[in-house]
Amino acid sequence: MTPRPSPTVELNYRPVALPARPQRRIAFAPEANAILQFSPSEACVSLPLDKPVTLGRGEARGADTKLDLNDFGALQHGVSRQHCQLKRVGQQLIIVDLGSANGTFINGDFLKPDEERPLAHGDMIVLGALTVHVFFSK
Repeated sequence: MTPRPSPTVELNYRPVALPARPQRRIAFAPEANAILQFSPSEACVSLPLDKPVTLGRGEARGADTKLDLNDFGALQHGVSRQHCQLKRVGQQLIIVDLGSANGTFINGDFLKPDEERPLAHGDMIVLGALTVHVFFSK
């Protein structure tokens, strides 16, 4: 004889609605710096972004401004030499993937090569497998 399955228990409460997602703050004031916080080290780098900055492995070539991510395990995390670029456009911080081998993700969404997308305070970007949180200084 097979045992009878237990009946589903009816709960005496209503589900609680989740709070609305906070509004993304994309206004990037002219005097603000972009603060990049790398995980898991939690090390931070402050960028004034008076001109575009390329994130990747190795040193800058020519007149380019580059942030070398080798100190954050860039090679092991699949970061390309010229992975992406951060630039100020008006009052927005824009990220552009430069055709990286392992991709750029913003809050889990894939960024297509050469696509420009604004970043918001608190966004998480992943370069290959290197996690970076972006904050705006006040």
